[in-house]
Amino acid sequence: MSNADLGARIERLKNKPCNKTCFDCGERGTTYVSMKFGTFICSRCAGLLRELNYKVKGTGVSIFKPNEVEFLESMGNDKAKTIWMAKFKPDRDSLPSSKNSEDVKRFLIDKYTDKKYYRKPKKTEDDSKKSKKKKQEVEEDEEEDDEEEEEEEDKKKKKKPKKSKKEESDDE
Repeated sequence: MSNADLGARIERLKNKPCNKTCFDCGERGTTYVSMKFGTFICSRCAGLLRELNYKVKGTGVSIFKPNEVEFLESMGNDKAKTIWMAKFKPDRDSLPSSKNSEDVKRFLIDKYTDKKYYRKPKKTEDDSKKSKKKKQEVEEDEEEDDEEEEEEEDKKKKKKPKKSKKEESDDE
């Protein structure tokens, strides 16, 4: 499948009504996806999730692999809500102000790290096998991406010329 075909599938998913608002803060306009949670998010929440070491991809600039698109098709904001916000009670809990990044970050930690509102999804045996395989493939791809990034960093470090002892003593 071509990158253009995969990109078109992502665009169709992004344009579903449930995916037009950020899963994490409710702002309109989703330009990123969380690859761990299968959700569509805004640029600010993408940055906050990166700070928490979650992988995100830009919907318009990233290259997606077929298994990543399949995972996003199997999730999306509506389904993620039944998992990650299942125990959220509006009369007891409150959503953060989308204008306050610190409040949103605290909410993300509550939601994803502490799993405060999480409920394990009920699955059929067939769903479980498919979902487990897709999740494993996405995680393997993330590990490959991390290894590639580390290799790039190593190459950059090797390209820097080493200072001679004289240059080092001149710096002091």
